[in-house]
Parts: sequence; C-alpha cells; structure tokens
Amino acid sequence: MTTQRLAFSIAAVLPVFLAAGLTACVYPQSLANPSPSPSANTALISQGQQLFVANCQVCHGTNATGLIGPNIQGKTATDVTWALQNVAAMSSLSGTITTSDIQALGAYLSSL
Repeated sequence: MTTQRLAFSIAAVLPVFLAAGLTACVYPQSLANPSPSPSANTALISQGQQLFVANCQVCHGTNATGLIGPNIQGKTATDVTWALQNVAAMSSLSGTITTSDIQALGAYLSSL
C-alpha cells in the first residue's frame, strides 16, 4: 500500500472513531440505560418473592430449585413471559399475572 493510500485510509476512518469516542464521552452508557436505584430493585425483588410464594412455590419449590416444575433460579422476566405463554401447566396463571408482576418475578428469580 502506498503512503498516499494509507494516509487516505486513515483520513477516511479516523472521523468514525473520533465520533464514536466523543459519543461515548458525551452520552455514557449509564445514561442511555439507567439502572434502577438499589432501593427500587430491592422493592421489586421483594414483590417478586411474595408473588413467587403465592403462585410458583408449590410447583417450583421453596428456593425455585424445582419440585414438580423445573429449577427456575436465574430466570428473567422474558423467561417468565415465555413460560406463561408456552408451558401448558402455567397457562392458568397467564390471566392473573400482570406485566408488572412478571417484571417483579423476573427480578426475584434472577436474584437467586
């Protein structure tokens, strides 16, 4: 590669890297996706634990390690939604569990 081509390649790519770097400085990831405050997260986990005891513990065991149903420790709200929609044994809960309940259950299960 000639020096002229190399200089042109650097000149073409450099602005992209600079823009990406400036964007990261001006708009850090923590502002793009703010995490909930620890107290809000604790409250959500506590709500999820109450919902788990009332609705899930009978099949998934005291610590969600499995009983009649499988171990669900570490599962997320997305996993809970999928199970409510696709697992026949859980279909009876799909009308009683709200979206906010699913978020709380996911927070609790993923905290285990």
